[in-house]
Amino acid sequence: MPLSSYAERASALGAVLDELDDTPPIEGLSAELEMQANSELLLTLQRGRKLDSLLIDLWDSHIPEHDDLALEVGRLAESTHLGRRDFESQGTVGQGQYGTIEAVKLCGYRCTYALKTIRKDLAWRNRAHLGLSIERHIHILAGLDVGCATVPSLFAAFQDIDCYHLVLPYAPFGSLWDRMSSLPRKFGTSAVSAPEAEDRLSCMTEEEVLWWAPQMVSAICWVHEKGFAHRDVKPQNFLLFPDSQLQLTDFGSAAPLERSLASYERLRVPITYCSLVVGTPDYLAPEILILAKLLLNHSKSGEDSATNYVEQGYGSSIDWWSLGATLHEMLRGLPPFWRPSVPETYQTVIAVEDGSYKISEVNGVSESLSDFLCCLLCPSHLRLGAADDAEIRDHAVFKDLDWTKLLKRPRPAVVSNLPPIALSRSGIGSHTSSFLTSSFGKYLVTNDISSTIGPTIFQDHRDLATTYHHHGWSLEPSAREVEGLKDDISQSLAMRTPARGTDFRQTPTTITKSAPRHRPLLAADAWQQVRTFGSPGPDLDMGETNDRFASPSSSNQVKSLETWHDSLRRNIAGLHERLRALQDLASAG
Repeated sequence: MPLSSYAERASALGAVLDELDDTPPIEGLSAELEMQANSELLLTLQRGRKLDSLLIDLWDSHIPEHDDLALEVGRLAESTHLGRRDFESQGTVGQGQYGTIEAVKLCGYRCTYALKTIRKDLAWRNRAHLGLSIERHIHILAGLDVGCATVPSLFAAFQDIDCYHLVLPYAPFGSLWDRMSSLPRKFGTSAVSAPEAEDRLSCMTEEEVLWWAPQMVSAICWVHEKGFAHRDVKPQNFLLFPDSQLQLTDFGSAAPLERSLASYERLRVPITYCSLVVGTPDYLAPEILILAKLLLNHSKSGEDSATNYVEQGYGSSIDWWSLGATLHEMLRGLPPFWRPSVPETYQTVIAVEDGSYKISEVNGVSESLSDFLCCLLCPSHLRLGAADDAEIRDHAVFKDLDWTKLLKRPRPAVVSNLPPIALSRSGIGSHTSSFLTSSFGKYLVTNDISSTIGPTIFQDHRDLATTYHHHGWSLEPSAREVEGLKDDISQSLAMRTPARGTDFRQTPTTITKSAPRHRPLLAADAWQQVRTFGSPGPDLDMGETNDRFASPSSSNQVKSLETWHDSLRRNIAGLHERLRALQDLASAG
């Protein structure tokens, strides 16, 4: 009987990966994450790096043709790990600039997830704009923070030869943008021109906006507390879940925050992340535009030094500006600085920073909400939240609000029965590149995708066919976690969202207390299952392996990938010899 389900394959492959003694070296965010990880997450991360190394060796043809054993290992890893074949598409949620998002079900289970697929060739060409390592990192942090209800946690991450994939909770009610698009079209009190009316969305009531706004603030604060600026806050990136819950997603534009040169100032985005305009035009803060222009002028002039403003980068208050623009659009149907063309929008936004343009009030809303928006859509040095995120929570618009009980507030009727979004069937599978990148044979390998921002060490970066693979991308749920999904069935939604408030790396609460205890799966038995695709054995008992990975080895931090590959082949050869010995012993018996 073949190893058909993912849970069966995960148990066998996990035991084989554990038998490989060494793990590839890591750097950047991956190293930081392993410092924070519990023992089970650490084991999962190290398994992922071992798996990636096996796959990348196979894809990049680093394995000599005469090395039959290593080729077999790579091919078996490719056919056994979590892949696109394990998910059944329910329809396309949306298509973006770099890939697609589909609603999918894990084959054999009823839970629905959002599968985000990013083409590797596009990721490479747009590496200065797209921080995939940061995006993956933040979603993992959300899973580690058991109390986090503001950012989706990562269920799984995997890669194939052409694409990266992230598996996240599915939002059955879409985004705030979908919510606004579903409302009846009625404009505010101000007169609008005909072209402007065509671009204007429906308006939310102030009551509904004040239901979502505290959750939006809480989500942005959580991201800042974790040391990042989102840099693309907009209605499309706020997802709506059951119980009228809102979560912030899409961290592809996020950047780390670091201590500025002036010790009394708060954390800022490093200057190396500020040289390009990142985000969506209608929601961009003026300092993003101004700083990118200043850096461009300095690079043209050949000057090595710049003003303090340039040296420090911009602060995390850029997200509060974007929040102000988003709330304005929710209330008025258009972003506050909407103009018929993007250059005109940019000119208006920059005029706010230099004081030549000012929003003094927002008509048709309460005085406190109008003041809140004006305090966000103002020059960076005057902006609410520029000194501390607590300034946002302390504003009068949130008076008497208990920030620890946001979802326990009286819920407006308009948000109690949101319509689910309709899925499209037309875009399924369109993430595949129109040309096969593998046919060009130019794959680049990196330990940290975000590390490619700035000057690249690769010489062939102008080749549009060039892509790269990523060591340390894969993060697969354990067999125990997946098996727990069998009992995790929603009674209210046909397309459900994974329950919040649990760490997906721990044994799920959905596993019944009467679940049988399995004996540990021997590595030799697991290896034989993977090689022969024979009958699966019992699930791997993770308890016996956790202690081996209590902390990352310091030697792994400095070992080169070439050394890792040599060590890997030695481990494979040794494992093969032990298997032969076991087989001989069985035959003699």
